[in-house]
Amino acid sequence: LTELAEQIGLDGEQLEKTVEIFNGYCDNGYDEQFGNSKHLYAVKEGPFYGFKIAKAYCNTCGGLRINEKTEVLNTDGDVIPGLYAVGCDAGGYYGDSYDMGIVAGGQMGFNIVTGRIAGENAAKR
Repeated sequence: LTELAEQIGLDGEQLEKTVEIFNGYCDNGYDEQFGNSKHLYAVKEGPFYGFKIAKAYCNTCGGLRINEKTEVLNTDGDVIPGLYAVGCDAGGYYGDSYDMGIVAGGQMGFNIVTGRIAGENAAKR
């Protein structure tokens, strides 16, 4: 990993530390940073590869919990009056995973529809 980091311009020690933390999450069965317990696969055996990713895609697997009116819900499931979330800020549409390789851009309809729903409900409020 240190050699790979050097080849792609990263700090080798930091990459080793990050992978060590992530592997600990895998061993414990829970990702403490992102709250995920599924789809955890430890990084232990090489060869390792690295590549650059363009910063041109926005999507979340999580976000704020909303109801059918796109009103944001608190941790008890109650509406926070006057607060709406749409698109990538709203959670629950994709569950715990999203395969961008198969349906890249699939969230666009959700973004448009939730934006309209939020606008209509905010206007009524």
